[in-house]
Amino acid sequence: MASHKLSDADRICATCETIVNWALTPRELGVKETLPWHPNPRSWFRTITSCPFCQLVGRFVYPDYFTEARLSERKFFANAESVSGATRVTWMVFGHYGREEEELSVLALADDTDATLMDFWLVTPDSPLGQRPIWQKPLPNFKDRITVIRSWLDDCCSPGSDHQHCRPLSTSSLPTRLLYVRQNGYQWSKNVRLVCTNTLPTDTRYTTLSHCWGPPTVKPPLKTTRPMMQKFLKNISFSALPRNYKHAIAMTRKLGIDYIWIDSLCIIQGDAEDWEIESARMATYYRGSYLTIGAAASTNCHGGFIRDLDAADYSTWAAGRHSGGTILMRKETVSVLGLAGSDVMEQNPLLNRGWVLQEQVLSPRTVFCTGSGQLLWQCHSLFTSEDATVHTYRFSSLQRAVNCAFDMSDKRIAQLLWWQWVSDYSRRQLTYGTDRAPAIAGLVNFYQSETGHTPLLGLWKETIGYDLTWFITGNTGSSAAKETQFPSWSWLAHLDATDATQLLSHVNIAHEETWGTMRTEMLVVSCSVDWRGQPFTSELQGVALELEGLAKDAELLSPDDDTNLAWMKLPENRWDDVDMRLTCTLDRLPDHNVPEERPDEVRPVVWLHLCRITHDYEARKGQPEETVISDFFLVLEKMPQKQRRYRRLGLASRGLVEPRGTPAAKRSFPEEVFSPEDRGRFRLV
Repeated sequence: MASHKLSDADRICATCETIVNWALTPRELGVKETLPWHPNPRSWFRTITSCPFCQLVGRFVYPDYFTEARLSERKFFANAESVSGATRVTWMVFGHYGREEEELSVLALADDTDATLMDFWLVTPDSPLGQRPIWQKPLPNFKDRITVIRSWLDDCCSPGSDHQHCRPLSTSSLPTRLLYVRQNGYQWSKNVRLVCTNTLPTDTRYTTLSHCWGPPTVKPPLKTTRPMMQKFLKNISFSALPRNYKHAIAMTRKLGIDYIWIDSLCIIQGDAEDWEIESARMATYYRGSYLTIGAAASTNCHGGFIRDLDAADYSTWAAGRHSGGTILMRKETVSVLGLAGSDVMEQNPLLNRGWVLQEQVLSPRTVFCTGSGQLLWQCHSLFTSEDATVHTYRFSSLQRAVNCAFDMSDKRIAQLLWWQWVSDYSRRQLTYGTDRAPAIAGLVNFYQSETGHTPLLGLWKETIGYDLTWFITGNTGSSAAKETQFPSWSWLAHLDATDATQLLSHVNIAHEETWGTMRTEMLVVSCSVDWRGQPFTSELQGVALELEGLAKDAELLSPDDDTNLAWMKLPENRWDDVDMRLTCTLDRLPDHNVPEERPDEVRPVVWLHLCRITHDYEARKGQPEETVISDFFLVLEKMPQKQRRYRRLGLASRGLVEPRGTPAAKRSFPEEVFSPEDRGRFRLV
């Protein structure tokens, strides 16, 4: 443990001492209290050069905010909260803004920042958290910080662990091949070799590497090919490995693990059969991994990820002397990592890659090496940062989609989880558009094994009426129809692998913590998906889907601007009859080069009823009990000269809100509009 030799020059001011005394007083977790800080900016400015904590806060304040006229108008205080092993402090300002008085986080003093940026954490050097290398000195080296990974692994894997959602170490089959990396003593450059695992015990521990290969313009990583196979089984030169591989092997060795799985070396490249088989098994490989190492900040395989902390980051750290000893303070990690907003994608490009989603979701434990140099930990029970200032309860942008506490026994939760994955996947990028299906094959196989459902190109036969209610928001891509091997009814046909602004959404059966009731009268008459080899990782050879349901001929009014939102109605109704007009979200922008898609053109379509979802809400905030009824329709266009063959154009919906218990709330829109004679069969292409 590092010692902090502080002098009187490092003593904190009296106002900061008040906050420290509160932090050092034993109290229950979650207790919050508002404490006075400096009475005005002048008082703060008098101590900002001498008090380490005042100085640290001042580093993140926009300097032009305080004009001479405002110096006496502000009063500062701090919201302190007792959390596990530390105290979180949010500095606040109180003053006159126009005619009203407001409370604002001090972040309001910072330029273009997020509200979490002015949260700071206080710990004592002798506490479990304070003894971590990242808290002990401004710039700890990576060798010291590897102890944090060991402690995370021990907490997660040891008998009696309180990680209730973390399953025991997998004893399932091993990957077909692994890299043997064991060394005698510390020899950084000791070579490695490829091994076939058929003779290894099934409980052999191995790590996996999650990383970006890089664009085609970058030198590719070292690969195992058929001609190189025998050579690599004997020896692989350490010096020939990309930096990501060297760093992953070094970390694996430091953790005392003998094997690692790296895709380009453990899958035979250029061998279509081996690639199809191994890619389909990736779900099993990552689920069976002892630890996945995520090279989050490296844009390609040569970038490397073992790095000491950036000196600039440690402008976020301070040690101060108080009447009882030494206290440490750090600015919350959210700002350092960019986790509060979209910067997480820019600072950590791995998290924007399509292939990586299934690696994140299925790995039981992952350590991310981020752009700031700080480590992040994710397992089935916990998401946290190396300095512990990011916790599961404070962080959701990854945890929402990468929620590993799977509960597939409840089919409603399983459905929600699947569409969270798909939505997250849709905003990620792939180097090659042909990887759309293979990159999600692991999740498909996992979901199928857990639910027993039948996969239909990103949808599921058993829930097809609900699954077809997907729609695209954001950039809907080119107006011209895309050439794709996938049918129009699959969302895989509409994703742009290189466009991260496109987002696929889905109708949510759960809203505001209220489960809806879904009803569908649509039937699957027949369905089949034929692959040349392994499902999802080989060439798609044939698809058939025939549905039976209530449907009517309708008219679609093409939008008059660059939007995918259109209107639809029955031919006998008027366009100004709002009650009988449906909102339609098209799967792509209209192509104005096609006559029937030009602005304000009316084109014949068919609307096929998919399902009805009903939400009953209790009285809230002065609102009466009410029922929200939503009907969803597939918008189809008949294919020229093809009997009963239709392609999907989009999704239409109609909503109704009525007081609960009224006859209107019980009525069925499909029954009002459709008759038994409207039931028909439709082959979708």
